Amino acid sequence: MTNPNAYRSDRLRWSSVTCRRQSRYSLARLPTVTIAHLNLPPPQVPNNSKKNTGIPMSLANLDPSIYDELHKLAQNGTASAVLPAESWLDEQTALFRENFGPAVLERSDDETLLQLMHGRQNADAPCMVYWLEFKHDEQFKGNEFGGIRGGSAFKFGIYQRDVDGAWITGSPRGQVVLSLEQAIEIARGQRKELVDAANVLARFKPSDASDAVYKRLDADIRAAAPTLCRAGWAHKYWFLHFPDKIDGYHSSRVQRYHLLRLLQLPPDNIGVRDDDGASLFVCAGRFVQIARVLSIPAAALCILLNQRNGIDGERGLVRMRTFIPDGVTRTSSKDCVRASTQTAR
Repeated sequence: MTNPNAYRSDRLRWSSVTCRRQSRYSLARLPTVTIAHLNLPPPQVPNNSKKNTGIPMSLANLDPSIYDELHKLAQNGTASAVLPAESWLDEQTALFRENFGPAVLERSDDETLLQLMHGRQNADAPCMVYWLEFKHDEQFKGNEFGGIRGGSAFKFGIYQRDVDGAWITGSPRGQVVLSLEQAIEIARGQRKELVDAANVLARFKPSDASDAVYKRLDADIRAAAPTLCRAGWAHKYWFLHFPDKIDGYHSSRVQRYHLLRLLQLPPDNIGVRDDDGASLFVCAGRFVQIARVLSIPAAALCILLNQRNGIDGERGLVRMRTFIPDGVTRTSSKDCVRASTQTAR
């Protein structure tokens, strides 16, 4: 007999067959997927269920079949070394902190700080943003901690032009050449926000990793780093310092895509198509919870979900099947802006 409380993929089929192609639906505009509109009670994990006794009640909103699947993937991935070991992850994050931790940034100033964070002309000493975006070698495998590739160098707020070493800010269509003093001031401002937010995370104790706890964290991070709080590269910087407190997805769309594939609504009800102003921190508690119950590091969980859900961890892209009215399917490698058309499984 079919369990009436179970999520069914046909109830979550968001496709252009059921939605007008002209519309740009967001999660907030799709109330039919909520429990209230389905007139169903919240999913429960029975206390006498032999199959699900290993699921903590705090994770009752994780579908039991999905928990079983993730648990098996985690066990197999750990045993086969497909998922990185916690000791190796600790060594890698320690290496990054030795080179670019808050204490290192605070000890540097003037042009030394600028070069440490953004300098691109010294191949023997790659800068911090190079490590965050590109470095993936025997010394430091940066892709294991989430990718931030894509877009232009303007996402860092400032970059050094290869041709002449000039410091540039602005946008691809409105480039502004900075004086050395102006470039240093930008680097100092970024250092302050990186360090202040790192201090917030250092004090943060997510004992229950609830949505309410991470909502407060989000407010504190926004106050400490108003410019960088939504920057993917800054989020990766903080993750490399506190990999047990936040997740390794440095795009709010990618975070929400993975939650939807786990049949969970994001805590702020913002979907992958309506993420303007979306936080990078309110969803983190969900991933921290799941990593804890699976007894794997959050970085390993992100790798596991990338493999399960079809994400290219280096570029943050998803390859999926989109549906068109005539029933013919086609494959697309668009960014997660189209992830809401994915059929939940």
